[in-house]
Amino acid sequence: MIPLQEDRPALLAKALRYRPVRNPVDDEDLNVIRFALERGVESHGAGGCVRGIYNDVTLHNAGAVMARYLPRVRELVDVGEESPAVSEFFVRELIEWWINSGHIPNLGTQRKERSVLRHIRAWVADDPVLVWLEDQSTPFARIEGRPTFTAAGPYTANELNRIFSWTCALRTELRGLRAVAAIGLYFGAGLRRQEVLGVKAVDVFECSGCVRVRVGDAELPVRPEVSNALLSVKDRSGALSLNESRLFGLAKNYPAGVSIAPHRLAETWGVVELATGTAFSVVSDRLGQSAAARAAAFVENFGDPKTVSELGIPLKVQTARRVEAFLSSHAEIPTPQAHAPLRVIDGGLA
Repeated sequence: MIPLQEDRPALLAKALRYRPVRNPVDDEDLNVIRFALERGVESHGAGGCVRGIYNDVTLHNAGAVMARYLPRVRELVDVGEESPAVSEFFVRELIEWWINSGHIPNLGTQRKERSVLRHIRAWVADDPVLVWLEDQSTPFARIEGRPTFTAAGPYTANELNRIFSWTCALRTELRGLRAVAAIGLYFGAGLRRQEVLGVKAVDVFECSGCVRVRVGDAELPVRPEVSNALLSVKDRSGALSLNESRLFGLAKNYPAGVSIAPHRLAETWGVVELATGTAFSVVSDRLGQSAAARAAAFVENFGDPKTVSELGIPLKVQTARRVEAFLSSHAEIPTPQAHAPLRVIDGGLA
């Protein structure tokens, strides 16, 4: 049964004034959202079957979902010389990609967001009733169990290489520059979010053949895999303009199966540092003891497993005991023969 719609003129006015608060979008995406909301109000009850926007709650729910969805899928739409039709942003393939991309870790939220996007797909169609009935007769694939995207935690060498390559595939040069800068600071020096936001071009410099980044009174070395890239992009206009909405909102169209997150890049810095012989105390000072102890459990992703004593982890740290158990349980498992070597982002953009 289709709910009764509240005051349609008032809902139309709200749709045309709608602006997301939690997830700000650019003007292109805002125009798409407002158009879709307007069509959602107008199409409610069409053909006696289409469930559109019938109150303030459904309007704001649909707007919030699109504010998260559109910036990610825009990179996948073939724009060409002319602006794509709004319906092209809501084809089944893009909706399925979004649901399984790793941005929605909660199974219940996955189902709710797909339901909302399926409704929007009908609203923006030339014939909402036809699309609605088609989707009813050919339903989307059932979401079973938990999603299969990469679990949160430090990246493996293969995942890191894919992230490095991805920086060269972004649609605009500015996005590529920002992605290189952010990866260079998070993975290159293990910086925290607030530290990255405060880095300026003058804070990245070369000293005695080593690229360093100045954070407060400290001058931290940048890992060689990304040092040349960070040095080459630091003076490019906009590269270090990394405000809250661009971390990692700048990272649209993630590599398939890899969700890019600042804290995961920083923890991966800790893993690689430990794997290459850096003392646990140094990594702990940057990441904190708990994060450093978690990083120690993944050292085997980048080399031979090491014991807790070799890493110098203080056993009084509670998480270190879990790390020791993890490493002990893997002691009899032979180390894989081929660890993917870390690729270098050479010069920023290929």
